[in-house]
Amino acid sequence: MALLGRVSLEAVEAAVLNADPPIRVSQNSIEVLYTFLPGVRFSDISAEVVVSAVPPAVPVVIDEPCSFAARYFVNLYNQAGLKVAIFDDWIDLEYGVSVDGLGYYAMTLRGNDSRRSLFELDGMIEVWRSIPGVGLTWYRDFVGLHRTYTRTMNERGEVFVISSGLDLNDFLGRTDVKWKATSPQAAKDDYTETVMKAFVEENCGPSALYANGRLRDGVLPNFSIATDTSAGPNWAGDRAYENLLDILHNLANFSSIDFQVVATGYPAFEFRTYPGQLGVDRTVGNLPGNQPLVFSPEYGNVISYVYSKNRSSEVNVVTIIGAGEAMNRDTFTLATTAVFSSPWNRRETTRPGNSQDGELEFAAVEALVDLQQRETLDFIPRQQLQTLYGFHYDIGDRVTVIEDDISMNKRILSKKIRVGQGKEDISLDFGDVL
Repeated sequence: MALLGRVSLEAVEAAVLNADPPIRVSQNSIEVLYTFLPGVRFSDISAEVVVSAVPPAVPVVIDEPCSFAARYFVNLYNQAGLKVAIFDDWIDLEYGVSVDGLGYYAMTLRGNDSRRSLFELDGMIEVWRSIPGVGLTWYRDFVGLHRTYTRTMNERGEVFVISSGLDLNDFLGRTDVKWKATSPQAAKDDYTETVMKAFVEENCGPSALYANGRLRDGVLPNFSIATDTSAGPNWAGDRAYENLLDILHNLANFSSIDFQVVATGYPAFEFRTYPGQLGVDRTVGNLPGNQPLVFSPEYGNVISYVYSKNRSSEVNVVTIIGAGEAMNRDTFTLATTAVFSSPWNRRETTRPGNSQDGELEFAAVEALVDLQQRETLDFIPRQQLQTLYGFHYDIGDRVTVIEDDISMNKRILSKKIRVGQGKEDISLDFGDVL
C-alpha cells in the first residue's frame, strides 16, 4: 500500500527500512513517498509524521519518553538573508555566549563537504536546539556571523574545514565612538539606558553619518535600536574615540542594565537593553516566586567545578584625576568597604579622568566595579530531569549554588556548548548576583 509520509520538523532524519534501497530523509520539511512495510525507523529525533492512509490524516508523534538527549541543527544564511544551507551533521560544533560580552562559534566539517563554499563574510549562523523527550521544542540558542574560514589536514591526510566567527554583539565590538570630544554625541549626561541607546544610535544606527559630524559614516544596514524607557541611574561622561562594546559593558556594570544585539529578521538586527538584568531569578526564596533551582554536587547535578575567590589584583581605593595642573588639578577619590576586610587590605590605584569635573565620580564607580575582587565558580552541569539547560535555566539566570556546605546565590554569566560525535558538553561560568 503506498502512503504519503510528511516529515514536518526541520533537522529530522527518517530512515525507511526494508525499502530497496533505503530512503534517507534529512534536514528539511519535505514529503516522501514510500512503500508501507514493517520496520519504519525514526532516528533519535522527535518527528511528527502525518500518515494519510485514509482521510482524515492521522497525526502520529514519535518520541523518546524521558530522554534528556538534545537535538541540534544549524542554518546558514548569506549576506542577503537567504538560507543557503542546513546542517544536521558535523565533526564538531562549539559556541559560547557571555552576558554583556562577545560570543563566538566554530563549526568543523569534512573537507569535501559540498556546502563549504557557501560561507561568506558576515553570513549569519543560527544554532537551533531541542529536547524532544521533555517537550522542549526547537528554539534558537545562538546567532553568529561568519568571520574566518580555515582549511586543515591532519597527519592521517584527513581534511577539514572550519567556519568560525562571533555573535551579534560584534557589531558593537567593531565600532568606536567616532565623534570629537565634548560633542553631544560623545559627552552624555542622562539615564543610563538612554545613554546606552544614544551611543548605539549615533554610531551604528541611522544617525551615524559623516554629515552629522561623525568622523566617518557608520550606519549598519538593517540595524535598529529598541525604544528607550529611560531606565537606570543617571550617568555622565565623555567617551570620544573609545570602543562601543567596552563602553556598554562598563555602563552595564554601573547600572545593572544588560544589553545584546538580537536577530529579528533575515537580515535584520536590533539593539536591546534589559533593565533589572537579563534572565530569571531562580534563587531559593526569590521574591517573584519562581521555582528555585539549586546546583550542588550532593544533588548529583554537577559533574565538576572550580571555585575561586581571587583578591590578588583587587583594587578598593581609586583616584580619578581631571583637569588642571599640579596642586590645582581636579581629583576624586572613592573607596569601598573592602578596605576593612583586613588591617592591611587597602589597595589603591589612580586613573585619568575627563576634563569635566562632574564625570569623575562616575568614572570612579566604574573603576571600582571593574577592579573589585573576583569570586568565580565554573562548573560542568549534569543534565537531569529537574536541571536541564534550555528548559530550566539559561544564561543570565540567578540560581542557588551549594558548595562545601555554603549556600551562594550566583548568576550564570557565560555558557559554552560543544556538540560532536553524538555528545553534548555544557559548561557554565557563574559570578556574583549584583
